[in-house]
Formats: sequence, structure tokens, C-alpha cells
Amino acid sequence: MKRSTPHLAVCAGVTLGLLGSTLAYAQGDSTTPPDRRFYIAPSATYTFADGDRNTRNGVGGQLEFGKRVTDYLELSLIGFYNKYPLGSNNRQEFFDTARALGISPINLPTSARVYGGGFGANYFPFSNRAGSLFAPMFVHLDVMAGSNHEQPGVTNDTTSKLKNLSLIADAGLGYDLSLDWLFGKYITGSALRLQGLYRFDHRSRGALRPGSVSLDEAVLMAGLRIPLGAAPVPPPPPPAPAPEPVAVVPVTPPPPPPPCETPVLGQPFSIEGCKPGDSFALTGVNFAFDRSTLEPGATNILDMVSSALGSHKGVDVELDGYTDSIGAKTYNKKLSERRANVVKKYLANHGVEDSRMTAKGFGMANPVADNNTAEGRAKNRRTEVKITKVK
Repeated sequence: MKRSTPHLAVCAGVTLGLLGSTLAYAQGDSTTPPDRRFYIAPSATYTFADGDRNTRNGVGGQLEFGKRVTDYLELSLIGFYNKYPLGSNNRQEFFDTARALGISPINLPTSARVYGGGFGANYFPFSNRAGSLFAPMFVHLDVMAGSNHEQPGVTNDTTSKLKNLSLIADAGLGYDLSLDWLFGKYITGSALRLQGLYRFDHRSRGALRPGSVSLDEAVLMAGLRIPLGAAPVPPPPPPAPAPEPVAVVPVTPPPPPPPCETPVLGQPFSIEGCKPGDSFALTGVNFAFDRSTLEPGATNILDMVSSALGSHKGVDVELDGYTDSIGAKTYNKKLSERRANVVKKYLANHGVEDSRMTAKGFGMANPVADNNTAEGRAKNRRTEVKITKVK
């Protein structure tokens, strides 16, 4: 039974267990692209030697030069060197065999050396899960040509180099543990690269052990993955989504206040739209000739005015009295004042504060009709209301 079989079983079990437990997580999306710079990866190796190698376990190194060519695939060139020390039992066996063949003991090898190179590939099945525990995990495959020295025996080492060639294939899992926390100030993207591999080594034996042999070995590797060149610039964040259009509801302006109009019997009356300087005639509030007494029906209009002023306490008014053209100016002016005060007194008796009203007489000034007719003179004997203040 081969000496490395237990090691291979453990390595295979760990590999299959890790692969099986992580395949369930191989989904999701990432917006962070992988690092596609060229890299070098020097590593130290420890090989659990196959029993047919007749050596102790080997130590060595490997240098990998590669590049991430897609989000999931990394390709590389690989060079390696391994040294397998000979145990005391191996040395004694070779000594006895060499003596039987007539070979001097001083030429016996003290170790076996294997070196070579080839091509490798790393597949990252969880690359689309950037930031997760499984994103740096990869499956490694490689094919290499190796050259064996010393172990086949001195006669073969010097006479037939082709018989020392090996066909080597590795398969296993690896993990890149980020070292940005340690070296990020100097170089971003560096990682501690750890690998566990199964190695198949098929080679020819030498004169001391004729024929060919296939070796099955487990290899553990630890090294650094060092990216070359400037770090890639992350893509800019996607633009913010455009705001949804907001429906603009037109605001209907309030209707303008009604104009300052003359009160008319039987129709609504308001001074809502009146402003300082506006005036309206109290049509229907007439006086008899040469009198300051109200004619019948005049109070109906005055009641409408008193109600409107009562609803608008902030409005002050001036009551302007007028006469027709008959009579002396001085007399008519005093008569118009008396008529304006009659209107003021009536409004005051019906709820309008006296302080909000003033009464003035203008006599025969500003006629609104023809003083040559009785009808025109009746219209000129009138009282007008002028807005003086709106609070």
C-alpha cells in the first residue's frame, strides 16, 4: 500500500467537502469587477511523497505568472522545484543494489530533485459574489513537464535524459486571502494564496528500478499573489434614477372682487371690491326741492348701505351732498351739507359708527344730469358715498 494514500484521502475529502458546501452559494450579483492585472505568485510547497518514490516528503517552491482573463478565469505559466530527501532505508537499499551492479557507493544520490514547468488555470466559480467569504475561492488545474534527477540512479542520470521526464498534472482548491489590511498602503490586491492539490506524476524509472511509474501525491502550497501595475479604477456609481414627473395642477386664481357699484333695490349689495378713492351714488336717496328731508323710499337704499358697512368694520366713508343749480351757491352749499348729515345720522342710527363717517356739502358742483330739466335737477339733488379708508 502506498505511503501517501492516507494523505490523499484527507486531501480529497477536504477538497470535496469545501466544493460541495460552497456550490450552494454560487449565485448572486456583483457590481465590482475582478482585478485583471498581471500578477506573480511565489509559493512554498510541501509534498506528501508517494511510497513508490522511496523518499521522504518533499519541500520546494513554485513561481506562477498569470492574468485574470475573464471574471471567472485566470491563466498562468508555472515553474516549480521540489526536493525529496532520501531516508536511511532508501539509501541502504540503493547501496545494496548499486554494489550488486558494481556501482561505487560514493556516487549514490542523497536526494531526489524534480523541476519543470507548464500551464495552469484557476476558475473562480463565486466571482460574482464580491465581498462574500467564497468569492476568493478557486479551482486549480495544471499540466506540466518535469525533469527527475538523481533518484533514477547515476547510470540513467547521465546517459538517458528522456527517461527522467515526467508528465505532471495537478487539481485542487485554492483560496486568496486578502492582505490589503497589511499591504494596502503600498499595493492593493495582494493576497495570501493557499492551495491543496492532488498531483499525478507519471515518469520513467532508471536503471536501479526499471520500467515506468505513476505517482499519486498530495501537495500543500502557501505563497503570495502580487498584482503588477496600478490598481484598477472602480467604475463610477450608476446615475441616480430620474425623478418621476410631477403632475402640475394649475391653480385657479380666486376671482377678483366685484367692482364698487351703486346699490340697486332688489339686488345684493356689497362693498367687498371697494378701495380708497372709489365712490358710488345713493340712487333713490333723493330730497325734495329746497329740503333736507328724505323722500319716501330713500330709507330702503340706506338700509342696504348700513348693512354693507356693518359687515365691513374696517371701511371708513365720506358722505358728499349735492344740490341742483337753482339758488345761490352759498345757500346750496349749506343745504348740501345738511342733506349729507341727514344721511350720516340715519346710518349712525342703524349701526354704523359715527367715527367712521364724515359729511361734506358741495352745493351745485359736479352735476350728473342736466339742470335745465326737472328730471335732471332731481338727479343732481343727491348724496354720494366715497371710500376713504380700507383696513
